[in-house]
Parts: sequence; C-alpha cells; structure tokens
Amino acid sequence: MTIDESRTRPEVNCRAFNCILVYVEETYGRKALEEFILRTGLSLDYLQDQNHWVSWSYYCDLLETLVAWTGDPSIPYKAGTYSGHKKSWGYLYYVFYAFGNVGSILKKAVEIVPRFNKAAEWELISLQKNKCTFRIRMKQGYQAKRVCCESRMGQAEGLPRAFGMPMGKARETQCQALGADSCVCEVSWLNRPQRLFAFIGVLLGFFPIFILARGSSGGLIGYPEAFFILLTGYLAGRLLDYRSTEKENARINQEQTDALEESVKIIESKYLELKKAHDGLFAQHEISQSVTSILRVDEILNILLRMVVERLGFDRSIVLIADEKTGVLGQGHIYGDDSLNDFIATIKVPLDLNSPMAEKVLKKKQGQVVTLDFIEGEEATELEKRIFEITKTKEYVIVPLVSKGRLLGILSADKLRSGRKITEEEKVLMVSLANQVAMAIENARSFKTIEELNVNLEKKVEERTHELQSSLQELKEAQEQLIHSEKMSSLGHLFSGLAHEINNPVNFAYNGIAALRNSIQKIYDLSRQCVESANEPSEEKTRAVQGRLLEAIQEAGRLMEIIGTGLNRTRSLVSDLKHFARKDQRDPEFLLIQSPIQSALTILNHEITGRIAVHKEINFTDRIQGHPDQLNQVFMNILHNAIQAIPEKGNIWIYVEPAGQGEVRVRIRDDGIGIRPGDLSKVFEPFFTTKKRGQGTGLGMSICQRIIENHGGRIELTSEAGRGTEVTMTLPVRLNRPLSSASEGRTVGKD
Repeated sequence: MTIDESRTRPEVNCRAFNCILVYVEETYGRKALEEFILRTGLSLDYLQDQNHWVSWSYYCDLLETLVAWTGDPSIPYKAGTYSGHKKSWGYLYYVFYAFGNVGSILKKAVEIVPRFNKAAEWELISLQKNKCTFRIRMKQGYQAKRVCCESRMGQAEGLPRAFGMPMGKARETQCQALGADSCVCEVSWLNRPQRLFAFIGVLLGFFPIFILARGSSGGLIGYPEAFFILLTGYLAGRLLDYRSTEKENARINQEQTDALEESVKIIESKYLELKKAHDGLFAQHEISQSVTSILRVDEILNILLRMVVERLGFDRSIVLIADEKTGVLGQGHIYGDDSLNDFIATIKVPLDLNSPMAEKVLKKKQGQVVTLDFIEGEEATELEKRIFEITKTKEYVIVPLVSKGRLLGILSADKLRSGRKITEEEKVLMVSLANQVAMAIENARSFKTIEELNVNLEKKVEERTHELQSSLQELKEAQEQLIHSEKMSSLGHLFSGLAHEINNPVNFAYNGIAALRNSIQKIYDLSRQCVESANEPSEEKTRAVQGRLLEAIQEAGRLMEIIGTGLNRTRSLVSDLKHFARKDQRDPEFLLIQSPIQSALTILNHEITGRIAVHKEINFTDRIQGHPDQLNQVFMNILHNAIQAIPEKGNIWIYVEPAGQGEVRVRIRDDGIGIRPGDLSKVFEPFFTTKKRGQGTGLGMSICQRIIENHGGRIELTSEAGRGTEVTMTLPVRLNRPLSSASEGRTVGKD
C-alpha cells in the first residue's frame, strides 16, 4: 500500500503506543487488529517495527479511530492499561522486571519519553515510595487532545501489573486539552500488606472473648485471659504471614530468576546477532579494501566470489556479467562447486526475462531471496526452474551489481551444504557489498579503457596539437578582425558627423584661399602703383598708396593664419582617425593615458559641441604601457555611449588618477538616462544592446571588457535609471609581459 509521508513524520515512535496494538489483538484477535490498522492509513507491519515513527496527528487519529471502531469512549484508557503486558515491552520486560520497580520505571519513563515522543515535554515533579507526580506540556504546533490524556492515564495505572501488583490509580489535577497550560498527573500504587494474617488473627481473637464475656456471669474472663487470646491470635497470624511471605518471596525470587535467565538468553541472542552483523560488516570492509586496489576485472570477480564463501558464510557464490550489446547475462564464474563450472560458463540469461523475480532484480535493481516456493509456483520461468534443478539449491540470494544506474551483472550465493536459511540481514549485506564491488569493476573498466587510449595517445596528441595551433591562430585572427570590424562599424555610425567636422575647416580654408588670392592681387596692384608714384613729385599720393599696401599685406597674413588653423584641425582629425582605424599592433607601447581619451573626444567633437559640457580632471601624468589603438577603441565606445545617453543637454566628467600599487584609474561619468536595473547585469554580454535597431551591434562593451582584461585591468559599471552611468577602468602602469626589442622606448602621445 502507498504510505502518506505526512503520517510518518518522526514525531512519535511506534513503541510508544505498542500497548494499544497488544490490547486490540488480545481482545479482538489478530485479523481484527489488521483490519483496524488499515482504517488508519498505515500497515500493521509498519507500526510493529519499533524503528518506525508516525506523526503526532496520526497518533491522535489512531485513538479517535479506535473509539469510533469499538463505540466505547473509554477504550483509550482500557488500551493504555495494557502497558503492563509483556508484549508491550518486548524483551525489555524481563530486564525491567528483574532489576526495577514501579517507581524506578516511572522515573526512567519520564527521562526517556522525549526521545520517543517529540511532541511533548515531560517533567518529574515528585517521586515517593508509592506515589509520583509528573507534568506534560505539548510543544508549540502540537494540539493537546483528551483521548491522548486518557490513554496516558491508563498506561500509568497499568504499569504496576507488570510486577504482579494491583492496578495503580492516576488522576489529572489539570489538563491542557481542557484549557490549562499543561497536564499534571498523579500516580499512586499499593504493595501487598506484610501483616495481613496477623491483623486477621487479632480480629478473630475478639470473637471468643466476646462469647466468654457474655456467657460468664461469674467473671470467667479477665484482662489476662483476653490479652492471652489476642496474643495467641496475633502470633498465629504472624506465623501465617511469615509462611505466606516466605512463599511469596520464593515465588518472586523464582520469577526474578526466570526473568534474569530470560534476559540473559535475550542478551546472548542480541549479542550473537550483533557479533554476526559485526563480522559481516568487517568482512564487507575487508572485501571492499581488497577489490578497490585491483584494476583487473577478472581478479576482482575471483576475490569477490572467494570472500563471499570464506568470509560471509555462504557455501557457493556465482557472478554473471551483463552484456548490453547482446542483451544477456553471461561470462559466468562460480566458487565453491567445481562441478558447475561448465554450466555457469555457458549459461545465458536474457536481460528482458519475463519474470517477477527478474523484474525486481534486473529492472528495479533490488536484492531478492529466491525460494523453492517461488520456483514451484506458477510465476517462475522455465529457465529459473532449470537453474534450480541443475544447481540442486533450495534457496539463494541474488543481488544486482549496479554502478551509476547501469546494471553490470548479478551476484548470487546459497547455503546448499549447511542448509541454513538466508536472513534479511545477509541479503542487505550482499546488496551493500555488490554496490561497492560494482564501483570497483567500473573503475577497472575505466582504467582498461585509459590503457587502450594511451597506446596511440602521443600520436593523437601531436596531431591534435597541430590542429589546435591552427585553430588558435584562426581564432586570434578572427578576434582581431571582429575588433577591427567593430571599429569600422563605430566609424560608420559617426561618418556623417565626421564628414561635417572635416568639411568645416576645409571649407574655411578654401574660402580663405579665395580671399587670400584677392589680397595678393591687391598687393600686386598697390606695389605697381608705389613704383609708378615714385617718379611723381607728390609725396601725399605716395604715402597713401604705401598705407593701403601695408593693410593688404596684414590682411593676407591674417588669412594665412586662418587657413593654417583649419588645415591643422583637419590634419589632427585625420591623424586621430588614422590611429583609431588602424589594426592592432602586436607589441604594447608607452603612452599618455589622456592621449587616446583626447583622440576620442576629437572624433566625437561634432556630437559634443553646443550640447554637452566635458569636464576633465587629469591627476596622472606618467606614461603607461599598452596598445594605443585598442585603448582608442575603449574610450571611443564608452564616450560615445555616454553622449548617446544624454538626450538633450548634459555633462560628461572624465577623471584620471593614480589607483595605488602601480595602477591608474579612469572614471567616465555622465548625467544621462542611465540603465534599468534589469539590464545592468547584461551590459557586458555580447550582442546585448538597449539602442534601437541599426544603431548598435551589441559588441561595444563586450570588446571593451576584453581589451581592458587583456591589459591586466578591470572594468566596472554602475548606473541609476534617470541619474546617469559611471564606468570605472583600472589599468596597470606596466604590463606583466615584457616589451619586445622593436618597441622598447617607443612612446605615443605628447607631454
């Protein structure tokens, strides 16, 4: 049957209410007990295993179901009184009877009950010779029910019966189920009086005194005679008390002796069971240690079969190996019976054998004990019957060898010669042993595979190394091409603005050249006039011509400066574009960190001018080692992102400062729209972008991260939606790898 796990929570141990099961069985019979337990949702086998637990709610339901089943509201109390029954305690009854008494048992019960009932707290308030008081308080989350209190009082009252005494008396002075903060229970019990017959003798002595006193008018009875009669009755009663006590003591001594003998037998039995279990575990450990150090499957199987016979006490052991390709169990080995070597070596058992036993062992991978009753039944296959017939066995244990969920084979053993039954503990031991051996077999097979692979490993490694080197070179070239493509993509997005940025100074220079041409023609004309006026006597006319000539020369000089400024601006922009667009250099160079920052600002100037104020604070003037073209791309991507994050007018702050321990820190902050919290963790993922389609590839920040990390640095990003974003880059001043001889001392950027 399917067991509801909510009913088997570890809250109340099954031994705590064994007296209820004993009462129902003794009163109504075994069959009625089984029917009653089925009503509660569990099985009798489960409840009679003292290692099992049930929930507190199930225990309460058990008592309420008992009331409904019998129709007797007092049944929880009656069932509780069976706490003094031998079956309620099991073998512990004999130990307690021999060494204990009611008081000591109640004291011990209060101490150990919390181990078996986790729903309540117990406290012994007082303990006297024939009386004790204890308190029970239900823990938080556990409901106090009256049926449980009544069962508990019955258990307390029934305890003296285990010692041959009358039932005790129990009463609750307060009950948690009725609203109190806890239950307080008083228990008292009585021992047999030791002067019972002496008391009866004295009482009987009064009868002759009374008769003699009434029939003697002449004073035949006096105080001495009356005292003598009472003393005689008392002494006769004491004699009977003594003889009765002697017989009772003899009976009690005999019962205690019997209990001690029974306890010794039980202890010896338990000792033998523990010794057997210890020997089995030690043998299992020994076998496991032996096979785990061996890397050949045949040797493992030989040791396994031999040790199962010699150390676990079986007479014969067999192993069959599973072959998934052919779908059979074969390659059999046997130890302990050479007459079966040929049969076991040739036997083939299909892995899909249609049998209940095969279903449990081969498919469900459970250990089983195959008995003669099963073979003689209708469910056994012809193959299973043939194996029984040829091996002449009466029963055998069969367990699967399983590793990582795969069936490697089966292990079987029997006790043909000794004829002893195979116990459940031996089956469990075989299952545990099979699991360990299966791992050893799997390891041995793996080692064999590794050995086979090592035969041609060097050749394969050499071939693979050559292929990997070629692939690595192709990968590097592809990465460089990707970075360069991203550069050109960035330039493509900026092209219209860059064309305007270049056209402005070019047009300015072109217009200046036309004006300069007119100024030069004017200078030429005025120079001719000066020559012609030199022959004339008029000095005023000569001075006027000379004045206009000087003005024309000054105007030509001013136009030349304007043209030069435009051409220098164009040359600077083209130079920055050339550095940005060139492919990566193999070797790092020395550069000023502000140089690639300024190059990026120059290229992006057309998007900044008139809209964004750039604030720079440079507190680091040493040269660092790196790849200028790669750093150009980093600052271009980050500054371009900052510009695009500012919808109208705004600010960009650039800080360059030492970071300590040979590092420089660059922080670029904007007051743009920021990044949503959900997107913040994805910023450095390839192909992730928040821009509109066609405005970004999603590779910019990913490439920035790769470049910074290749320089041995770190890049971090913080942002707040609506407040702006800050990117922090920390770079080493000197790279870990040394410069090549071709680039040592080479610098980029102006001081």
